[in-house]
Amino acid sequence: MNKNNRHEIAMALQDTAGPIYITSHNSPDGDAIGSMLGLTWALKAMGKTVYPVLIDDVPNNLLFLPGTEWIQKPDNVGVPDEGVLVSVDVSGRTRMNVPLNWRLPIFIIDHHSTGKSAEGLIWCEPEATATGELIEELIREELNLEMTPEIANCLYLAIASDSGFFKYSNTTPKALRLAASLVEAGAEPNFISENFEIRSFYTLTRLAEILKSIEIHWNGWLTEMTIVSLPEDEPGFSDGFVDFPRSISTAQVSVLYKVIDSSTIRISLRSKGPNVASVAEKLGGGGHYRAAGLTFDGTLEEAKEKVHQELRRLMLEE
Repeated sequence: MNKNNRHEIAMALQDTAGPIYITSHNSPDGDAIGSMLGLTWALKAMGKTVYPVLIDDVPNNLLFLPGTEWIQKPDNVGVPDEGVLVSVDVSGRTRMNVPLNWRLPIFIIDHHSTGKSAEGLIWCEPEATATGELIEELIREELNLEMTPEIANCLYLAIASDSGFFKYSNTTPKALRLAASLVEAGAEPNFISENFEIRSFYTLTRLAEILKSIEIHWNGWLTEMTIVSLPEDEPGFSDGFVDFPRSISTAQVSVLYKVIDSSTIRISLRSKGPNVASVAEKLGGGGHYRAAGLTFDGTLEEAKEKVHQELRRLMLEE
């Protein structure tokens, strides 16, 4: 934790006269989108020119958040030659959801303990439940802005989704108190949860097929599931699927393999105890102790071999 960096980032954002670009990680989730939009609303209230930018599409179950219409593709923005880039919920440069040729001063606000960037001013607090918690702190304690209903809804979703709606082990007393204060500021828990949980009929019928791919290894310690084809028109289609094999009673680690093409596999890891972030980091990704992910360059068979290799190491260390 570095509160000085928090203050320096706040001062730099206040002093910036040029555009402020905000991005997050690949395959953005609720904390990524909620944190991006919460900060966007706040900076716009200060009169700043703000561009939230992602290469990936916003998942369908997050489009209800206020301000998603502001999120643009890099092609629409062009290659910026002035301004600053704020990266929320990710610090590794290769995992940021903007082109690598964007060479702007970078401010990083993150709560992951892995994938640290060698560039940019970093404010990271791994003990925080979600990056949305840090954005709220920045807005309230450093920028001294009013917590509007729009900001409150975005940040409530960020914190709630990253804590499994307050049932994961990262749910802290601070996060619960913060959630209460966001509700007081106008966040609507029922509206947020109902929209976040929406699935299309197609998604549910595909899930029924995908569940048949579950494999159990090592006396049930490891469970795996594979998605061979992802629908192009349903961003966030498989969000939450990895939790199904993890619910098997014997499972300590579950892995979801998503085949993007013949040489690109996106991998999600979940755990009931073992440090899967160490596995993801060894393979070029990152994340939390019990929830991590990576993009693997290679075939599905190669991806499974590498993941199994690292998981065996992890299991022997326990």
